[in-house]
Amino acid sequence: MATYGIDTNVLVYWQMGDLPEHAHVEAFFEREVYSGRNELALCPLILYEFVHVVDHAAVDASVG
Repeated sequence: MATYGIDTNVLVYWQMGDLPEHAHVEAFFEREVYSGRNELALCPLILYEFVHVVDHAAVDASVG
């Protein structure tokens, strides 16, 4: 079993289905993580950045 360190951009691609990279990231998660073959490692800074980016994207979408 391997442990993958995931960066903010990967989480953003996973969350935002309208991005072109979403399908690739979802396939990776299905193949490597959801299957139980491997694990993810996240540090608090990555989670903070993810929430910041996704939250601001939601605000921008509602305004524009």
